[in-house]
Amino acid sequence: MDYTKMLKKLVDDNAGIISTKMVTELGIPRTYLSELIKKGMLERYKRGIYISTQSNDDKMYCFQMRFSQATFSHESALFLHQYIEKMPEQPIVTVKTGTNTKNLVNNGARVHSIRQDLYTLGETEIKTRYGRNVRTYNIERSICDIIRNRSRVDSEIIVSTVKKYNDSPEKDFSRLITYAEELKVAKILNNYLEFLQ
Repeated sequence: MDYTKMLKKLVDDNAGIISTKMVTELGIPRTYLSELIKKGMLERYKRGIYISTQSNDDKMYCFQMRFSQATFSHESALFLHQYIEKMPEQPIVTVKTGTNTKNLVNNGARVHSIRQDLYTLGETEIKTRYGRNVRTYNIERSICDIIRNRSRVDSEIIVSTVKKYNDSPEKDFSRLITYAEELKVAKILNNYLEFLQ
């Protein structure tokens, strides 16, 4: 069996980013990772994540590969939905209540936790700017999250996001109101919407 060819195919099939777990699941000995690193074809990005020297450094995708229990939320979600231009300096994620967040925090993430029944509310997949899928929340959930956490979010971001959403042809106010009620921010959301009238 040609493990080098298998590993190169794995790298190609995954747009240049792979994990040790993927390699192990295919039965490829880890020594072949070292071989491709020595040849200058792969670089070790973080523990357990390897990037082709020919691919883009997709930080959000790599982060979620390492921390699959985390869903991008708040300003990170707004960035993915192109509601803000600048990617937050630290990844902002949500996990289920009870999840051990020590590694996430140690790796620079700002972590929010929420009850399990609300964790998947509005969960979706979206492409990063490099074309790789990551898990995040839809824009309605993201608006509710930033309003819920308004003491830690720049008020200009909240106002501009609600305004952009209000002007969007793809807005779904019934979904937004439903989520706002579920997340107990309906009254505050209404204040922002009234402010824009």
